[in-house]
Amino acid sequence: MLGSTTLPKRLANQPKMKEFLNIDENLKELILVYEGIHRWKSISQLETIDRLEDMQKKIETIKELINNELKK
Repeated sequence: MLGSTTLPKRLANQPKMKEFLNIDENLKELILVYEGIHRWKSISQLETIDRLEDMQKKIETIKELINNELKK
C-alpha cells in the first residue's frame, strides 16, 4: 500500500523510470501484475500463518513432554 501511494511523487522525480514504465500504454498489464503480486502475497501470508500455528502446537507438545520428564 505504501509504495502505491508514493508512486506518483517518485515517478515525478524519476522521469526516465516514468518513460520506461509507459504507464498510459501499459496500464492493463500493470494492473494485472499488481493483482497477481497481491494474490501471491495473500496466499503466502496464509501459508505462513498455518506454519506458525503448526509450530506453536509442536512447541506446546514439546514443552509438555519436557515438563512430564522433569516431574519424574
